[in-house]
Amino acid sequence: MKSIKKILAVILTACMICCCSVTAFASEALSTSRTASINENVENFLSGINVDATIGTPIQLYNFGNELEALLYPLGESGYVVASYKDGHIVEYSPGNIPATLTSAAKNQAIYYGGPLTFCIKSGNEFTNLASGATFITDTDYYSVDYVSAINTQNTYVTQQQTRQTPLLSSPTNYVSASGGWYCTITGITNLLQYYDDFYSADVYSGTVSTISGLRSALNTNNYIYNGPLYLSDAATSHESSYLGLRSYLSRIDVTNYSVTVTDLECSNVKSQIGTYSRPVLLMIYTSSIDDDASATSTHIVLCYGYWETSMTTYYIVNDGWGNNSVYVCADDVPTSFEMLYLRQ
Repeated sequence: MKSIKKILAVILTACMICCCSVTAFASEALSTSRTASINENVENFLSGINVDATIGTPIQLYNFGNELEALLYPLGESGYVVASYKDGHIVEYSPGNIPATLTSAAKNQAIYYGGPLTFCIKSGNEFTNLASGATFITDTDYYSVDYVSAINTQNTYVTQQQTRQTPLLSSPTNYVSASGGWYCTITGITNLLQYYDDFYSADVYSGTVSTISGLRSALNTNNYIYNGPLYLSDAATSHESSYLGLRSYLSRIDVTNYSVTVTDLECSNVKSQIGTYSRPVLLMIYTSSIDDDASATSTHIVLCYGYWETSMTTYYIVNDGWGNNSVYVCADDVPTSFEMLYLRQ
């Protein structure tokens, strides 16, 4: 009888350890002093971009190596901020709500963060993006910020004296979202063309097209842009065996002709196009954490129409491709090896 009790005790202890491990992973104990510093940075950031919002209880975000990477703060009735738990800097801000799937998933499982706009859950060896539904596996080179022992809250973000110029073009007023079977690359290209129609009096509608949704459909059905995972450099020219590319579309006689440039996503390139030439640009966001086998399935394309500078860094101001304008993405968290695309005459 004693031996049975011992066996039961061992089993019970093992179960308790497992349960505690799962609980600790899903909701890691946070350092009070560290979160206080991060909270201060969030408040400073919001003050700097003139957003008055109540900061909610953060959701913990893990990197693909199972380390606590960042904290996601819901804001009042709408919006969120993601701040790095590793060094306290603000990675991204959106005035729009976080995906409902993320809120639901966070109640009973860990949320993984692959960098700006990349919220995932894990099943086996696969990760699923909660916004796009794309599934992928990861490489060892995943998104992760170096850990610092003390978070700097002094002069990190904003007083009026620290804020540099904020070149900002007009916000997109007509756009389509990467949803309902439409992918982000063709959606981003459509939004960029519509932007030129709205603000530069360009004729981007070929044939009988008269709406932005019709434009996106025509780009695909007329074999110019493939509706699927696609790098910007591929979309610009012939691709997927039968698609002619954006350059061919913009050389038609019934649309305004523009040349298409794809280059490295250097911060100086973005600032030059927007600040000097007043050109919106398409930016490729995330994928540094994605296995090569995933190819373009794990990219996301956003329309950038402004940037904001502090004494420490630069933020790209984008339409996130899912319907939200004025989304801020920290330039330091977007690898310079990624692509950007712009038009010029």
